[in-house]
Amino acid sequence: MLAAVLLSGLAATPAIAQRLDGVNIVAVPDHPFGSTSAERSLAEAKLIGATAVAIIPFFWQGRPSSPDLARGTDVTDAQLRAAIRNAHALGLSVLVKPHVWYRRVGPAQSP
Repeated sequence: MLAAVLLSGLAATPAIAQRLDGVNIVAVPDHPFGSTSAERSLAEAKLIGATAVAIIPFFWQGRPSSPDLARGTDVTDAQLRAAIRNAHALGLSVLVKPHVWYRRVGPAQSP
């Protein structure tokens, strides 16, 4: 199932006088973007008043200072495109918001 977290009053930059009310959407293995359940989640977000959706693919890096990123396996390019198309078809604005994780080695190490 897609996890959606309401973003209360996500405001645009001061230069843009538009308010965006939206949700974060992440894919999970049993409900990938482009699936019927993912499309239903986007439609339900629209029904509760969302005007925008942030689609979140995951990336990994070896340590916080590393410039190298490895793409996660949660969202393929085709699934990302499907999510964007489905959201646009519902009249939602779309933000692709990559989330970067790093693997901490050892309990006492700091970033």
